[in-house]
Amino acid sequence: MDKRKWIMLLVGIIFLTVCIVGFAKQSQFFGMQILNINKAKIAFTATRNADGGVSYTYTEGLVNDSIHAWGTVDGNIITFTIINESKMPIKMNYLIDEYGLVTKDGSIYELEIKTSITDYPERINPKEKKWINIIKPDIVDLNDIDFLAIDYEFDKFVIFLKRIEE
Repeated sequence: MDKRKWIMLLVGIIFLTVCIVGFAKQSQFFGMQILNINKAKIAFTATRNADGGVSYTYTEGLVNDSIHAWGTVDGNIITFTIINESKMPIKMNYLIDEYGLVTKDGSIYELEIKTSITDYPERINPKEKKWINIIKPDIVDLNDIDFLAIDYEFDKFVIFLKRIEE
C-alpha cells in the first residue's frame, strides 16, 4: 500500500475513534441488540471511563454486540444513534416501530417518533449508522429514566439501552 493510502486509512481510523468517543461522552445510555428479552437487564453492563469513554461487558448468547446504540437526552428530545456493524441490514418501519422508556419506579412509556416519516430510514445497512429523534414525555425527568428500548418488527429485533454507570 502506498503512503497516501496509509495516510487515508489512518485518518479514517482516527475519525471513527473520535466519533465513537464523541457518542460516549455525550450519551447517557448505551445498548445492544438483545437476543433473549427476558434477560435484558443482566445481558450487559456499560460503565463510563475516566476519559469519558464507555466500556461494556456482556454475556455471550444474550446480545448481538455488532448492533449497538447510544441514547442521548437533551430537553424533551431523545436521540437514538443506531450503529449496524453486522452483515445484515436492520429493517425499519415508521408505522410499526416502537420506542419506549422505563423509569426507576417501573412506569413504562411508549414514545412518539419526532423524526418525520420522510426522514425516517427504511433500513440501516451494514456499516451504517442512523439517527432517530423521539419525544420524551415532559413528566419524565432524565434522572428518573432507567432503561430505553427500541422494538423493530414486532419484538423480532429489540435494542435495549441501559443508563451508563458513572
